[in-house]
Amino acid sequence: MLTGSFTAGPRVMRGALTGDLERAPRSPAVVGEWPVALGLLLLTLVAAPRSAAAHPHVFVDYGMVVAFAADGSAHAQFTWTYDEMFSSMIIESLGPRTGRGLTATDTRAIERTQFQPLKAGQYFLDIRVDGRPVRVTAVRDFRASLDGDRVSFVFTVPIPLQNAREGTLEIRVDDPTYFVA
Repeated sequence: MLTGSFTAGPRVMRGALTGDLERAPRSPAVVGEWPVALGLLLLTLVAAPRSAAAHPHVFVDYGMVVAFAADGSAHAQFTWTYDEMFSSMIIESLGPRTGRGLTATDTRAIERTQFQPLKAGQYFLDIRVDGRPVRVTAVRDFRASLDGDRVSFVFTVPIPLQNAREGTLEIRVDDPTYFVA
């Protein structure tokens, strides 16, 4: 049993203890094991498996229509309809609103701030003609619309083909950064 008094400061415990240390319960404060305990705690925190960093998720319903012309050219028209959460962020980015629809000014702002930055990532498109990748160099006919609480983008991508009657055209919508938790 220990008797006495002590005061605990932020770094040092001061005081006088008397009694039988052999029978005293062992605690890091009494026997000076704090460095070991702290070291084990730090090792656990550093070596413990961690989950991935936060990753925003955007849910998109998409559709695609491919058209082939007599001259051998082709294009694909895409429709992306965003989930309500991301749609609300798009609408919020436009500033104060008076109506429910999107104006021509709204559409230009959405194209400039939300759509054009996707060019660097090929608009999440992986297009291949006869197995060879095709870079998306142009997008045309961009439109944005609001249906209920969901924003939709519609846009057209020209696809250069040598001969639309032969060969293989592959189009994938692909986000290489997505994962499922």
